[in-house]
Amino acid sequence: MKKYIAYLFLGMVFSLASCVDNTLDVYPNDSDFPFRLILDTDEGGDLADAEDYGLEVKFADFIGDLPSGVTVTVDYEISDLTDDMIGAVEIDAIVYEIDDDEFELDFTSSADGLTGTITLNDPATNKIPEEFEVVFKLPGEEGVFYAAGSFKFSLSNLQSSSNAILLGTPYEFEYEVLDHELAGSWEFEIDNESDFESFKKVFAPISHDLDQLNYVDVLNGELKVEMEFEYSEVKIKIEYENLDGEEMEIEIEGEYDFEDGELEIEGNHEIYGDDGELEDELDFIIEGGFEINADELTITFLKIIDEDNYEDGEELYVGDEVFVFKKDN
Repeated sequence: MKKYIAYLFLGMVFSLASCVDNTLDVYPNDSDFPFRLILDTDEGGDLADAEDYGLEVKFADFIGDLPSGVTVTVDYEISDLTDDMIGAVEIDAIVYEIDDDEFELDFTSSADGLTGTITLNDPATNKIPEEFEVVFKLPGEEGVFYAAGSFKFSLSNLQSSSNAILLGTPYEFEYEVLDHELAGSWEFEIDNESDFESFKKVFAPISHDLDQLNYVDVLNGELKVEMEFEYSEVKIKIEYENLDGEEMEIEIEGEYDFEDGELEIEGNHEIYGDDGELEDELDFIIEGGFEINADELTITFLKIIDEDNYEDGEELYVGDEVFVFKKDN
């Protein structure tokens, strides 16, 4: 009897399976995929002499277009200000770009500038930008440094005539003055072919533009190399003039970490074929050591690896090239 029931059950399953309609009759509902307004990061900062700071606000990745004919507002608050920030931090402007043209969004603020409401609709077109920048006024000024400080910025109470627009996370951001030992801009000058080739030996494997550059193509044989350590990113800029007197710049970017005189930079670089066509993009890691003495930063570059050259003996670069940077005050 039990076997009969089992066979009967299996027969019903196969019968139902043979009758399944594979046509997808489920249609997405807009309310199931809301447009979420978020802060592009939850923390960041700048040097102690910074006069302003821009925080990106955007709609998280979405499909389709933002709703039209919809009014959206969101409240903001600047809080937890440390002593040097009190009375000196407020929103200076809220801007966004279209085809390199800059536009401003309207906002209202309290007398102390610490609370207010942002209207996301462009005053002229009533359209909502996909992303915009909140520009904060800070207490710094060039060459005049203030003590370490921080503040928080948060969004709340989003109001919209469309249920498809919501406030997502992160909606709170913490600004902190960047005051560690590497923070800021450091630079050194290259004025001879030997130094140029030493620098190229290290960085040409992760910079196609530098790899293609020859010393004879540099006007007067002079280049400036700048390392700028920001909140979590470092930019290595090589500036020079070509033989026509045009100002040129090559840039390498990455995220950095440091501890006890050791420096590590992670980023990605483009791989080009013999025909000059882009073939791939690979992650790289730069390993080195550093020492700071007054306004001098000495960096020893030890190793560069990437995803395709990770094993010992296959590195993009191994050596002990040393470069001495001066603080750009």
